Amino acid sequence: MPGHTLHQHGGYRFALFARRGGRVPELGDSATLEWIGRFLGRIHAVGAIEPYQQRPVLDQQSFGEEPLAYVFASGLLPRELVDVYRGVARQALDGVQRCIDRAGAVNTLRLHGDCHVGNILWTEAGPHFVDFDDSRMGRMIQDIWMLLSGSRQEQSQQLADVLAGYEDFYEFDTRELYLVEALRTLRLLHFSAGWRAAGTIRLSRRRSRGLTASAIGKNKSLPCVSKWRCWMSHRCGRCDGFGQPCRGLEVVQLFR
Repeated sequence: MPGHTLHQHGGYRFALFARRGGRVPELGDSATLEWIGRFLGRIHAVGAIEPYQQRPVLDQQSFGEEPLAYVFASGLLPRELVDVYRGVARQALDGVQRCIDRAGAVNTLRLHGDCHVGNILWTEAGPHFVDFDDSRMGRMIQDIWMLLSGSRQEQSQQLADVLAGYEDFYEFDTRELYLVEALRTLRLLHFSAGWRAAGTIRLSRRRSRGLTASAIGKNKSLPCVSKWRCWMSHRCGRCDGFGQPCRGLEVVQLFR
């Protein structure tokens, strides 16, 4: 049906899109980053027109508090790590709140939501963004920070290149730079709970098919959801490890 992507059949909704090819963009190229920035600015300009009616907001409640509540209620966390994990997670969320307070009241808009290099296809005609299933309300920097990598100097240049194109279509609020480390931490907490939940589901499915414990244990695709070392490896990105003092979340000052 030309002009439509959402369809219904037998009481179910499904989407159909034109098939698009492409390759991974060269994020080390300034012209490529500026082009991506222009496209992203257009997406945000449209996204800011009106809010979502049904999709949630990416904030400390949905990406921080709720995932942690799931982890503690799931029984997957080894008992000897509960207090330590709770302490480190709470310390991280306190740092998230400090970043949010420092940024102040910033606007939210409809985002891509999962804007990393794996969700951008590049052709001679420019970028093609895919995988909008995580689209939700949030701060504009959420769709930008995952495009940055490398040293502080490299990230500063990458950000400048992206914004050179972005601000052709939408104004960037520099206060949102204070939110980069906060959003990085929330993403870690959110996907830790989701990844382990998915692992639990896959484990139960394999057990229902009669696989033995030893066979399951040898399957490298299954998260080690019930193992001590699995949870020890998940920590605040600025901590030296569980039980060690956290250096706190500080925004990387890309512009001074």
